[in-house]
Amino acid sequence: MNKKSKDFHPFIRACAMLGAVSCGFFAIALFVSSLVALPNIFTVLVGCSKAILISMLSWAFWYAGKFGKNPFLRAPFRRQE
Repeated sequence: MNKKSKDFHPFIRACAMLGAVSCGFFAIALFVSSLVALPNIFTVLVGCSKAILISMLSWAFWYAGKFGKNPFLRAPFRRQE
């Protein structure tokens, strides 16, 4: 019998890595621009919180690309199996 692999297809892994790079770039750009512009404290906090959420999405894309598994089924702060 041909056993099906549970890993993602290589094309999906490549797209996940591209998504990780682009989300990482946008998170860094948003964080720096919110600190440089400094219009008021509320806008800075909103920009920094958006940057943190985008960086978490970047981590999820990176995890899917590197390990080939769904990152949302993984328990946080658990050692890789």
